[in-house]
Amino acid sequence: MKVVIAGGTGFLGQHLSQELLRHNYEVCILSRSFREGRNGVSYAQWDGKTVGAWASEVDGAAAVINLTGRNILTRWSDSTKREILASRLEPIGALVAAMQQVPHKPGVFVSASAVGYYGDTGAEPITESHDPGSGFAASVCSQWENAARRAEEIGVRTAIARIGLVLDTGGGALKPMALAFSLFVGGPIGSGRQYFPWVHMHDLVRALMMPIEDSSFAGAYNVAAPEQLTMKEFAKALGSVMKRPSWLPVPEFAVHLALGEASEMLLGGQRIIPSALINQGFRFDFTTAHDALNDLLS
Repeated sequence: MKVVIAGGTGFLGQHLSQELLRHNYEVCILSRSFREGRNGVSYAQWDGKTVGAWASEVDGAAAVINLTGRNILTRWSDSTKREILASRLEPIGALVAAMQQVPHKPGVFVSASAVGYYGDTGAEPITESHDPGSGFAASVCSQWENAARRAEEIGVRTAIARIGLVLDTGGGALKPMALAFSLFVGGPIGSGRQYFPWVHMHDLVRALMMPIEDSSFAGAYNVAAPEQLTMKEFAKALGSVMKRPSWLPVPEFAVHLALGEASEMLLGGQRIIPSALINQGFRFDFTTAHDALNDLLS
């Protein structure tokens, strides 16, 4: 059985590809540059905008997984905002068009989104039924998800993963935080009262595979550990694992100075409940930040 991944060359896609191979799936990654197949992974070239010869890979695939999208945690200018949105909407448009034209539809379309869909929700517990929030990041996620749901209209079961902050030593939020702690200058970002919805890479990969292996799984689902921590509590756990103090917060003004409007993503947060996964019988292997961090950093 073949799984086609768009955006599969990034650090999440690489982890996902290896897990799929361990479960005896064939993996084909859509890449903007020509690549030779290696280590059991094949590649098909595409431009991320239009349907081409690569569409044959989608025909009869067990799943199509979309992980595309430019990094949103950067200073936002008007042109950057347009690029961030286009980098999400254009690939989905091409994927849905390909799925529509092939003789055999894929078994499921799994598309990435983010917990930023909800905006800054304070201390309110957030399940998948919560409405989208306000702000640029929430608007991007909402448009991203609406584009993905076009696959449902052509008869493809669709699952949308609203992903929290990924813990992995290869990238994401943990790497710069761990560096700061290693230099004895670690601490929470901003007030520390905002919630920090985290997920270990191992559990994220398993959650992305859930709709492939469970044919009843569909719709939007939160991918964040069931433990709900504030930024201050997470920083304390990180300091404990690294045997470093957690005493030097990053001031809000410094975050605003570095990121401008995009600082809302670090200074706000969401108290995420992964209700859909739990109700479907998914079991997180890493349920506490201490255990997740200990696994990654010890």
